[in-house]
Parts: sequence; C-alpha cells; structure tokens
Amino acid sequence: MIAGRPPGPIKLRAPNDDKQKGGAEHGGVDADALGGETMVSQPRVLVVDDEESVRDAFADALEDLPYKVETVSGGEEALAKVKSSPADLIFLDLKMPGMNGLETLRKIKERYPLIQVVMLTAHGTIETAVEGLKMGAFDYLLKPCEIDRLV
Repeated sequence: MIAGRPPGPIKLRAPNDDKQKGGAEHGGVDADALGGETMVSQPRVLVVDDEESVRDAFADALEDLPYKVETVSGGEEALAKVKSSPADLIFLDLKMPGMNGLETLRKIKERYPLIQVVMLTAHGTIETAVEGLKMGAFDYLLKPCEIDRLV
C-alpha cells in the first residue's frame, strides 16, 4: 500500500460514469433530445512501457472489458498519443530509454492534469514512489504486478 491507499484492485471507469447512467434528471443526457439514443464512449487506457511483453500483457488483460487500450513504447510517443487521443488512465513505466517515466509524468500532468497515471516499475524505491505521487501519480505499482487484480 502506497500513501495510505487501501489494498485492492484499481477500478477503471469513465470519468463521467455517474452522468452517463441516467437521463437528464440524473445529470445525464436526455435520450429523447438526441433522437432516443445516447452514445457512451469507452474509457481509454494507455500503456507506456519499453517492454513489449508488458504492453501486450496489459492489452490482453483488458481486451474483453469495455476499455479502449492503446500501447506505446516511450515517453515521447505517450505525449503525442495523449495529444491526439486523450486517455482516461495511463499505466506508465518509470525506467525507459529516452524520456523517463517521471519526466513523462511531469509533462502529462502539466498539460492534462485530470488524466490519472499509475506508475509501473521493476526497479522501485520508496523515494521514487513518493516523488511520483507528489508529482500527481494516482498510484505506484511494482512489476511484475497481477494485471487481473487491476480490473
């Protein structure tokens, strides 16, 4: 457990789930005003890791769930992907060639402060975890992690 977060799975949900559940009386969209149909977009998850096996494991674990999962191998790619296709949640590796995870986290939080970021690393230290959390990371997971527990 990091920074007082309770143990257990991280629950992924769309940022506006509460509004999407009901009609106008519940703060959602009035389906009649849209011709009787509403569109609910899938939550978008971005996995950023230089290890292809980690990216593939996350994509496989989430493929049968209602998430749109995209993967990239580095920080620069992540920033470009988020700019063109914003994510609701990012799993971000700490140690990567080029731009490392903390630098990528800093830039994401500067530009997109509402995106939730979970740091991933096989080389974790308490100091690094605290630094990432102070920079705005939602949580910090050590690899290998039980991906099935995340959903």
